[in-house]
Amino acid sequence: MAVIATYLLINLAYFFVLGPEEVAGSKRLAADVMSHIHGPLAGKAVTVAVLISIFAALNGSILSGSRVPYAIARDGLFFKAAAVVHPAYNTPGNSIVMLCVWSCVVVLSGWYDDLYNFVIFGSWILYLLTAVSVFVLRQKRPDMIRPYRVVAYPVVPVLFVLVAFALLLNSFAMRPRESLMGLGLMLLGVPFYFRWKSRNTSVPPKKR
Repeated sequence: MAVIATYLLINLAYFFVLGPEEVAGSKRLAADVMSHIHGPLAGKAVTVAVLISIFAALNGSILSGSRVPYAIARDGLFFKAAAVVHPAYNTPGNSIVMLCVWSCVVVLSGWYDDLYNFVIFGSWILYLLTAVSVFVLRQKRPDMIRPYRVVAYPVVPVLFVLVAFALLLNSFAMRPRESLMGLGLMLLGVPFYFRWKSRNTSVPPKKR
């Protein structure tokens, strides 16, 4: 609740200081707000703080993102090399390298804004499906052990699904080209999935 309250109050401050039009046109919102209140030096200080926050978020993305192809490879649905565990650090080393190389390719493409929209649209599709899976598992696996239960079920997941669906519709209405391209990028993986599934041979984690 504290995080939600802080987030909402910060956004209210943005609109109170700059106004809707300036907020919409700002590329460095937090820095612009601080510059408006305390001068350019304060804006630069906030920019540094934002960069530190970005690096922290990037660290979390590397830790979690690299384990996705690793897990898929263990299930026999990706290159077997991605399932290799580093002998000294016990990390999915090959998967991290693969993710790094692919990240360099997409960053150097120069399509940053498009890539950002691809990711946001695709991510919210997955978030929506994750919430829907709560209802599916309640029906298909009623006896499953659930150490964590959704609060106020089914109200919370229903609200989440509705909001996620509304965000997707808004994204599609505002940026139909990027939304369709993001969806198409996700669909490109479907043939590869069925290809690997047809010859699926799960592999245990192994060290190189």
